[in-house]
Amino acid sequence: MTTPPAGVEQFTPSAEDNDHKIILSLFGDTKSGKTHFAVRSSRPLYIAYLDPNAALDFHLAKASQEGYEGEVFKCVVPPMAYDDLTGPLAHQYVERVEAFAAWARKEAKERKAAGLPTGTFVVDGMTMLKGYYEKDLLGESATLGWRAAKGERGGPSTFDYAKSNGALRDFVSQFMGAALDVVVIWEGRQDYAGGEPVPGKFHTTMPAGVPFAITCEAEVYVELEKIVENQLVVGTTPVPRVRVTRNTYGLEFFNRTFKAGGFDGLKRLLLAGLED
Repeated sequence: MTTPPAGVEQFTPSAEDNDHKIILSLFGDTKSGKTHFAVRSSRPLYIAYLDPNAALDFHLAKASQEGYEGEVFKCVVPPMAYDDLTGPLAHQYVERVEAFAAWARKEAKERKAAGLPTGTFVVDGMTMLKGYYEKDLLGESATLGWRAAKGERGGPSTFDYAKSNGALRDFVSQFMGAALDVVVIWEGRQDYAGGEPVPGKFHTTMPAGVPFAITCEAEVYVELEKIVENQLVVGTTPVPRVRVTRNTYGLEFFNRTFKAGGFDGLKRLLLAGLED
């Protein structure tokens, strides 16, 4: 047998294969349970919170009551009216999140070397982060609400947004091979047909290019489940569910739905596989 060329190595299964780290892209309608799902993940938890809804501490406290104990580090970027958002301020917001992410990766690497749990990194508000990249790099952000006035010209072109989308892809790509799980949360955008909204149908606001840096995408939604008593339907109850879309773990997961217990449960399912 000959020696393979430089850059080629033979794969040998090891114990580390069972510790595979997931980069999950999560989306859904407003108030569909995205934060609830994400904070139910292994600790330590590193969470960059850009969501305008100031309910993070409530979600963390509730998860703690359910047994999700351990260190939590949060980086909160406060919401701001678009008219008050300057390019330098958007740059500060981007740098704050990027520095937090770099620190979390470093901490996870050191914890792994010490044989400690490495935890989960969450960005809750990726759509907002997308807008801050746009404002920082392009001068304006359609994502955050910029619109040209009637008869006005200028502002970023469709081609300009490739630059900010590329920066966002690079941000997520830096977690590939990192020693911790990642959940990035996007707002869902309503689907339309014939100019009318399709009830219950949404798609992610994740831009093209970023999906190459993730290993799984899933949608969180609420389904009304029938309550049956004595063979009669007496009402309904809301049940949070998660639907897996594109993923690297098997075609058997595509478009499959499960009760949305939390990220830890979904990870166990993805790595264990499904029976036929």
